[in-house]
Amino acid sequence: MHISSVVGKRSAPLQSAYSACKLGIDGFLESLRVELLQEGWNSIGVTNVMPAAINTPFFTKARTKLGVKPKGFPPIYQPGVVADAILYSAEKAPREIVAGGASKGMLLTQRLSPCLMDALMVRGGFGSQMTDEPKSTADPEALFAPKETIQGILTR
Repeated sequence: MHISSVVGKRSAPLQSAYSACKLGIDGFLESLRVELLQEGWNSIGVTNVMPAAINTPFFTKARTKLGVKPKGFPPIYQPGVVADAILYSAEKAPREIVAGGASKGMLLTQRLSPCLMDALMVRGGFGSQMTDEPKSTADPEALFAPKETIQGILTR
């Protein structure tokens, strides 16, 4: 089981590098499934858990050059939504599972009309990911190392 993101199936504006990484995970898992089958490991399930925006410190710790603090696409789901998807996956081993109802709608729209999804992303995909709170490129972030406040917790 791997925890990825729904933007691995439908890339999001302002998240191109993140989306590309998650798309790579999807490709890796597809290969892994086939390799395990070829080796006779039919009983091993490989699941891609794809959460929507989850209420975690992810966006507050992210490096950004937007000039403002980023945020996830609304609605923002609580971590329990992902935990439920993980538990379900551990028992049933689906190929993939989306955690968050809005993301299911996003992926359905993408399948039915990629052009419509593009238009929706242009209309609502930019401002919905930005707060009004300033954040300069010099503000602390956790790209290469944990922030100082987190380092203390990790070293305990």
